[in-house]
Amino acid sequence: MKQIFIVITLLVLLSGHDLFSQSSSPGPTEVLKKSEPAVDVNKKSPVGANKVTTGSSENSNAQPSTSTQKPASSDSAPVPSSKLSPKKNNLPLPPLNESGKTASPSPMKKTSKAPSNADEASPSPAPSAELKPSDSAKTPTQAPVKDTPATKKRVKAYYAIFNVTISGKKVRPFKAKLFHLRAPKNVANFINLVEGTKIYRYKGRTYKNTPFYKNLDFHIISRGYIIQTGDPLGNGRGGPGYTVEDEFHPGLKHDKEGTLAMANSGPNTNGSQFYITLRPQKSLNNKYTVFGQIIEGMKNVHIIGRVPVKANDRPRIPVKLVSIKIEREY
Repeated sequence: MKQIFIVITLLVLLSGHDLFSQSSSPGPTEVLKKSEPAVDVNKKSPVGANKVTTGSSENSNAQPSTSTQKPASSDSAPVPSSKLSPKKNNLPLPPLNESGKTASPSPMKKTSKAPSNADEASPSPAPSAELKPSDSAKTPTQAPVKDTPATKKRVKAYYAIFNVTISGKKVRPFKAKLFHLRAPKNVANFINLVEGTKIYRYKGRTYKNTPFYKNLDFHIISRGYIIQTGDPLGNGRGGPGYTVEDEFHPGLKHDKEGTLAMANSGPNTNGSQFYITLRPQKSLNNKYTVFGQIIEGMKNVHIIGRVPVKANDRPRIPVKLVSIKIEREY
């Protein structure tokens, strides 16, 4: 009986071994062998054998591996961008322009400062202040007045105030308006002599920063005609040592009393001598330059004109032009 039992047991064990061998599923080692191609691709990576590349097109269709191998840790060093090249499509690198940037901008632009030498190589024209209403203050600034500096006010009118004495007694001042727009050269010369801003010569000496019209004689007083002064010699032959050309304007005539004009010895010989008319003198038009008009104190001018004179229109008593003062209207 024992022998029969042993034989039966052996048969049962043998038959059961065949059954298990036919119905058993593949073990984990066999699954690992089937997924070996994915592991081989990672081993070819230039970064490391234990790192798995997720952006490669070669592994985009691969099934997730059931291998016990752990994925690369998150603290592993990233792949340097300078080592990457577009091997995927075998395309050349995009061309670079003169400033060092790609010709066609990528979707994600980086705002980086251009090198300083790039601006020097191809400078762009600087915005002009004229092109923009600047001056904005051309910044938009307003343009300064052409005939005067921006730092100075423009003079609208010039006036001359005359101080005179007769036999040492003061006569009330009289005032003239100067025509600086219609006789600019002669008015400028007159003002420069009054204020001493122009160099002149007198009795062989040169004067600068010294008022010219100071204590000069009225050497001609012609009743009902003119009174004349401005000669440092006092005899009608003196002057500043230079001449100024004539200026005849159609709107400036000897058509009223109180006309202020330059005396001369011929065409374009104006200097420092001037006269004031006591009546209209049309015969003097276009011969002598008119550069002003008495607007206040004409009665005082007539007082001077009634001073007693000699046969040659020289006054019998001293009549002095003490000083002249220039006033400016802005």
